[in-house]
Amino acid sequence: MKQRTFHGGDLNKATSLFEYGLLVRYVPNVKSWQCVYKSGTNRYSYGWISEIALNEIFTKDWGKKHLKVFMENCCSYWDEWVLFPMQHKIDDFIAYFGSLELFGEDYSGGYTAKEICRKLHLKFDIDYEQA
Repeated sequence: MKQRTFHGGDLNKATSLFEYGLLVRYVPNVKSWQCVYKSGTNRYSYGWISEIALNEIFTKDWGKKHLKVFMENCCSYWDEWVLFPMQHKIDDFIAYFGSLELFGEDYSGGYTAKEICRKLHLKFDIDYEQA
């Protein structure tokens, strides 16, 4: 699925980001997923991951030794999970391992709720700073 706009676990982008902590979109020219994720208390960052790279964490990299427990945590089997929508797989990964393991450290410090709303063209609500 090729998405030019961000989407998440909820139809409402603000809910997806501020309650669930993740928005994603597929960028065809780089064949990768751009993600906006919660990176700390009231901080949001951008990260990139391709589907191939995410899968290879578990087939060729450090995730191999964690695969069984990770799949149990996801209540799934690898053959099923690998077919899930990418947004779902990224969300599962972050929920279990954390965003740092997927995207690395954001040395810029990320963006505030107000700044990320401006960048994503979302109407800012003061409650987003409490999320």
